[in-house]
Amino acid sequence: MATFAPTPLWVLVTDGHRTRVVVPDAAEGQFRTALRLGVMEHPYGPPPRPGRPHHGPHDQFAEDVAQRLNEAAAEGLFDRLILAAPRALAEEIRVLLAPAVQARTMLLDHDYAALDDAALSLRLARWWQPDDPPEDADPRTGLAA
Repeated sequence: MATFAPTPLWVLVTDGHRTRVVVPDAAEGQFRTALRLGVMEHPYGPPPRPGRPHHGPHDQFAEDVAQRLNEAAAEGLFDRLILAAPRALAEEIRVLLAPAVQARTMLLDHDYAALDDAALSLRLARWWQPDDPPEDADPRTGLAA
């Protein structure tokens, strides 16, 4: 999976259909897409409607995403992870992560999948402090509370 340099922070952005990983890019001063997991179609189907439970093909989607994140963590590609997705989907993925990965993961209950990198960067700026973590950062993860 390693095709780029490890970064301290990965943000998985998904709506259950479009999925990508963005990372802070100091040269550009914003988050940039580092890995596209693509548009999930067959066998996953369309994204569920908000407020509906995930089941069936979406269980497999969560398993596949969690497996890829566990592999990336084992390869040392990130230290901290933010799951930016509707809460039910983010929680579904989080419970499938290895315990060590869960411990350094934060959930961000937002559907940002349709945003481009520039618009996404504006919404994620709080979680990227190139040199200093935010004052209210969790000492274990370095993520803002």
